[in-house]
Amino acid sequence: MDTTSQKVAVPLLGVININFFDCAYVTLDFYKNINEIERQKNIKHLGLISSVFDNVSHSRWDYLMLQCGITEITRKMHPGDADLALGSLKIDGHTYNGEAILKSWFLLSNLGHAKNTLGDEKFLTNYLLNHTKMRRYVLNKIKDKNLRDYALKIILGNNYSKLHYVLSILRVYMLCNSRKSKTIFIVLLKSLLLDDFSKHHKVDSHKLNRLKNTFNLIRQLSIISIDSHYSHLPIKIDLMSAIINLKSFVSNEKSLVGSLYNSLYTELYLESNVICKQAEYSLEMKKNFEQNVFTFDEIFKESLFTTELIRIENPQFIPFSKLTLEYDMFKGDHIRLKNKLSSMLNKFNEVIFDVDINPISNEAYINFFISKSISSSNLNKLIFAIVSYLDTLFNEIIDYHDSDILDIAFELDKISEANSSLIVELEVIKDKILEESYSNFSRWYYPKLNRVFEMFFLDVLKYFLKNENLVLHIEKNHYHHFGFLAPDFEQKNYGVIQLAMRAENAINDNQDRVHELEQLNNSVNRKFDGFKLFLISRTKILDMSKSPEKRLQTDIDSAILTISENSTTLDLHEAKNNKSGRENNATKDIKKKLVPLINTHGFGYRVLAHKGYGAKLRIKIK
Repeated sequence: MDTTSQKVAVPLLGVININFFDCAYVTLDFYKNINEIERQKNIKHLGLISSVFDNVSHSRWDYLMLQCGITEITRKMHPGDADLALGSLKIDGHTYNGEAILKSWFLLSNLGHAKNTLGDEKFLTNYLLNHTKMRRYVLNKIKDKNLRDYALKIILGNNYSKLHYVLSILRVYMLCNSRKSKTIFIVLLKSLLLDDFSKHHKVDSHKLNRLKNTFNLIRQLSIISIDSHYSHLPIKIDLMSAIINLKSFVSNEKSLVGSLYNSLYTELYLESNVICKQAEYSLEMKKNFEQNVFTFDEIFKESLFTTELIRIENPQFIPFSKLTLEYDMFKGDHIRLKNKLSSMLNKFNEVIFDVDINPISNEAYINFFISKSISSSNLNKLIFAIVSYLDTLFNEIIDYHDSDILDIAFELDKISEANSSLIVELEVIKDKILEESYSNFSRWYYPKLNRVFEMFFLDVLKYFLKNENLVLHIEKNHYHHFGFLAPDFEQKNYGVIQLAMRAENAINDNQDRVHELEQLNNSVNRKFDGFKLFLISRTKILDMSKSPEKRLQTDIDSAILTISENSTTLDLHEAKNNKSGRENNATKDIKKKLVPLINTHGFGYRVLAHKGYGAKLRIKIK
């Protein structure tokens, strides 16, 4: 059996010898023939993300050797463990070694990563989805029908996190000159990627699935151990302890590894500044591709994998708002979500957006980015479009919910018509079902939608804070701290401010706080043909660059954002409950404490007296 050993300095493991034998020897030999080792040494593991975070130094080769190193140590620490499936595996009568298969899978997987890794791959997936000619080129290069179908599924599903597998398949077909080696690579790729592999090939499917589980866990361990250093996660994983306890991790899907992996998506891969850089990069890449600077052969043989095709030296866009939708709020169809937003925003100037999925939590993240010098009219158009979209989403969920209830009611009515003696009993049953159903809606769906509107409101408020060190801290109470009114759905928020006032009276007998809520109530009840988003709880503004005892800068008693097609107005309230001088004292407080913390982005502001209550700082966008 041909064997070679690579003595490498592996991140977190030190200098170790990694043995490549059986199919892994063949795969590494292919690497050497196409100079792939040097290529990966010149690729940053995090690709485009590396330009957002400081001191990101690991290469794609470092990451690959970490995966292979963990595989090597796992085999030594868990000899003969059937759950890890590192023994022999027979495929179509040919016996492979499980450890060698794992190392081959890692080598072949990393083969497909482009120069900017996810940066290029995310753009390219979307480009292939929308450009038939290039998609046909890629698919025609893949001769195996099952792999071709897999590639098409990844592209049409816009599953960019798996496009590197498609590119791996493509590079094997385009670059491997040995028919024997190519046959081995295609079988290995199919065994890893195809769920129905055992239907078309003679293999122990249970053993293969266990080996794939081991592959996925080692991949996750590698990602967490190397990438957590660049995130704000409070927990770092002890890699050697994790390898020792690998078997327990394999059997526990809700392990610490899975939780950390989910957090990395939130804190690192899908962080707003990262996605902003990605969105602007994709915009420039699209222009590049549409100018036909490169032929398809040049792109897929060389340029995409060895060249930084463009570089964003002076970013023109900044993050504006990030909204999180739970899976049931978009029914898992993120492509429909993206298409709907695209139809609303495709004519907007100075705005780009992105829809992404956290594959661990299945949440959708909608990011909106704006030009640093966006005009007032374009910002107002964007804000109105976002709340209009959220209102549409709200009504879709209500309609979906109502249709289920109406179906039940219709079936009960049919039974009543056929059995007149049951009419009274069935009416009672129907009323109870309707009551419980609407109660469930109020208890589960409405709070979810309320949170989405709240996210957006807070993002708008943060946009007008002077710098990133300033953060908002909302006081927690025994009542709703946020509410919204849509032109077609006002009844759902009826009385939330009054309930808050009642709670303050009952719990604290706090007349100053009640007065602050009365000011908000006065603002909310003013006639306005549009959306009203309002913050009920008192909100502190903290400067996190200062020591803890000096962080509190001021607080906002309440706030309201009114939005129409023509204008957006943000009012930040300061109430005073003294008998005289309410307006003057509140105005002085706002000018002294709040104004210095505000960046109006050139839109201007006014401090207005609010008769009988205090004053408010107003920013108007139109």
